[in-house]
Amino acid sequence: MKTTEFIKNLPSDLRSVLETGDRNLFFNKISLDPMPIRANRAWLFEIAEYDLVFKRFTPKGKRDYDIDALKDLQGIAYFPVLYAYEEQEFLIMQKVPGQDIESLMENGMLSEEELEKIREQYKKAMRLAIERKRYDWDMKLEHLFWDKETQRLMLIDFGEYDVFRGTDVNQALEGLLEHFDEEIDMAKEW
Repeated sequence: MKTTEFIKNLPSDLRSVLETGDRNLFFNKISLDPMPIRANRAWLFEIAEYDLVFKRFTPKGKRDYDIDALKDLQGIAYFPVLYAYEEQEFLIMQKVPGQDIESLMENGMLSEEELEKIREQYKKAMRLAIERKRYDWDMKLEHLFWDKETQRLMLIDFGEYDVFRGTDVNQALEGLLEHFDEEIDMAKEW
C-alpha cells in the first residue's frame, strides 16, 4: 500500500495502520460500511469514524484512471484528498460532503442562484483540472456534490479523467460547460 503526503493529516491511529502498508492489518483494524451506490466498476465503503471512503476496484474498473487522476489533482479544493492506494486494487480518499446534483434537482432542492454558483465552481474546477492535464470524459450530475451549508462543490468518480492532450484549454473548457448546461437543462425537464 502506498500513501500520499496528505496521510499526515489523518488521526495517528489510522495513519499508523496505513503507514505499515499491511493490507491484512488494515482490514482487521478498520471497519468498512458498504455505501449504497449504482456502480459496476468499484465497490464503495465508508470508513465512518474517519469520514473517508474506501474504493475497491472490480475487474472492470482496474484500468480506470482514479488513482492517477487524484494524484494529479491533489491540492485543488474541488477534488477529494487521496490518502492511500494500491494500484489497480483500491484507494482511500476523503468522503465528500453534500449530495449529488442529480438527486438535489430531482427533489427540487436547488435554486437558480445555487445552480449559477455550482456552474461557476464547476468551471473553476475543470479549468484547474485541465491545467493539470486531466479531462473528464464522463461528466454526470451524479458525480458533482453540492454542500448546501457551505455552498461548495466537490467532484467524485475519476475513472474517466483521462490525460488531456489538447492545447486549447478554453476550447476544452467550453465543451465541458456546454455538456454541463445540457445536463442541467435535461434535469430541469424532469
